[in-house]
Amino acid sequence: MDSKKKKVLILCNDFPPINSIGADRPYSWYKYFQEFNLYPIVITKNWQSNGNTRYNIISKERKIEYTDFGCIIRTSKVRTPSLWFQEKFKTKISFVRRGLSFIEKLLSFYFLRFDQHKGIYKEAYGYLNKNNDVHAIITTGEPFVLFKHGYRIKKKFGVRWIADYRDPWSQDIPLQKKYLLKKWSNYQEKKLLKSVSSVITVSQFVADKIALNYSNKEINIIPNGFDPEIINNISKITQNAKRLTISYAGTIYNWHPIEIFFKSLNEFLRLHSEVELKLNFYGINNQNDIHDKLIKFPYAKKCIEFHPRIPNEQLLKTLAESNVLLLFNYYSFMGTKIYDYLGLKRKILFCFTADENALILKDKYYKIDESLNANTELQSHLIKNSKSGVIVSNADKLKEVLMQLFLEFKETKNIKCESQNVEQFSREFRVKELADLIEKNISSHL
Repeated sequence: MDSKKKKVLILCNDFPPINSIGADRPYSWYKYFQEFNLYPIVITKNWQSNGNTRYNIISKERKIEYTDFGCIIRTSKVRTPSLWFQEKFKTKISFVRRGLSFIEKLLSFYFLRFDQHKGIYKEAYGYLNKNNDVHAIITTGEPFVLFKHGYRIKKKFGVRWIADYRDPWSQDIPLQKKYLLKKWSNYQEKKLLKSVSSVITVSQFVADKIALNYSNKEINIIPNGFDPEIINNISKITQNAKRLTISYAGTIYNWHPIEIFFKSLNEFLRLHSEVELKLNFYGINNQNDIHDKLIKFPYAKKCIEFHPRIPNEQLLKTLAESNVLLLFNYYSFMGTKIYDYLGLKRKILFCFTADENALILKDKYYKIDESLNANTELQSHLIKNSKSGVIVSNADKLKEVLMQLFLEFKETKNIKCESQNVEQFSREFRVKELADLIEKNISSHL
């Protein structure tokens, strides 16, 4: 490595070959830090995966990789008491497994032997203990026990520590009904954040949640983005010209108005038999449930195809062949899918902003406290400002929009997308923002 570059340790649980959003964020730091005079040393687990599954295993072998981007130290599998117990007695009783995991989660903040991520800490400790000159350390959560590792390292070696939140910690949705765990998480979060040099996160909504336990300092928002290298590699892929194709990729949540969408689509196709349309779903989480819903919508069912989960680069290549990309409303969250859609420069079909039945679903399933004056129109504002899609207010409006799209496609064999200024949403641009923050941190301590 160039001796003039400043070393940054990155502690993360998720990292490629894991095919996850959590892995993409630290990978982008690793990939682009050297462009901004930083040398990344990633410490993660030695994940084994073929990239097309949600299930991954950890190798028993430790591994170190040196590449043009930096260094990756992959730790071997850790066998904690609860894992030993489950392997020894083969327990399949869910409440026993949950109980053991809960106890271990609490103890992991105090005793390394109970921490499934202790290999990451030990590698970081060993690296610094050899007098390696490190200018900063970033821990990305969750798991938030990695924040405890950042705290320990700061206390032991005095290295500047940056805490990265992909989601809230003590203010996270599942914890709100778990009084004791919420109180305990609150205590840990307040305690550990006292030692950070900076806090970064993905959105203003998460920042507002963090601020409840970290009100004295600035929280820096560095959103996610699209991978510019992948997007550049597939930029010459042309849209399908055979029939109007709409695609959706990823998770479908309970508050997503999927059945409302199907009903509107079904009515549209029933009234317009001349329309040829294909709707693709890639790697969704509840395919059987969606199949059950489609029984009521025979016209829509005929045009829908389901596809398995595939690696992100392959997925983006496939999505690039679509004419339109479907996006459901996330309200206070921006989500990450929208950035890939922006990078692909395919028209976004955004559903819905003011559908009465969709709002009923939100009230029932969207268990997120929006009392902090959260902006619930993040996605629609971004789509408007970037001119990247059409915002559909309700199910009736959807039928009008579908006809407009069909007529455009029938005439041109293409759906025009006139998006602008989307380069600012690339991960490389986001890494520059983080690199500037790290440099500011370093300079302020000289």
